[in-house]
Amino acid sequence: MLETEYNFVHTGQQVQVSPFVNSDVVMNGVILSINPTVDQNGQIAVTAQVPGSDKLIDGMNVRITVQNSVPDQLVVPKSAVVIRDNMEVLFRYVDGRSLWTYVNVLMSNTTQHVVEPNKDRGADLNEGDLIITSGNLNLGDEAKVVIEN
Repeated sequence: MLETEYNFVHTGQQVQVSPFVNSDVVMNGVILSINPTVDQNGQIAVTAQVPGSDKLIDGMNVRITVQNSVPDQLVVPKSAVVIRDNMEVLFRYVDGRSLWTYVNVLMSNTTQHVVEPNKDRGADLNEGDLIITSGNLNLGDEAKVVIEN
């Protein structure tokens, strides 16, 4: 892993491993050790135990996802956040209309963002708000919105 990610992992943490040759195969494991030495490439060696790893061979390229809980945060799909006026925005669904809401993205993974309302822009965002996650690329503030299944 990159040295900049060192503070985000710890022993005992859950991981998911998936070989690039077959992304449908997902194996769960746990981090056993973290070598606190940074190599010449700016990386740190992490060792995980993955039961059922007989589907992997030495030197195989794999995608590793480290699972980390982020308590008491608002998490939205990446597709919910768009850029407007060079700022991060999401749209809330309120009374049949879209409501433009400035946010700050605090952290991200491959599929989700942790966000907070941008108080400097007077934004409001609360747990339970309905967030528009698709069809929002060209959406405007207070546009009429119809929810589809």
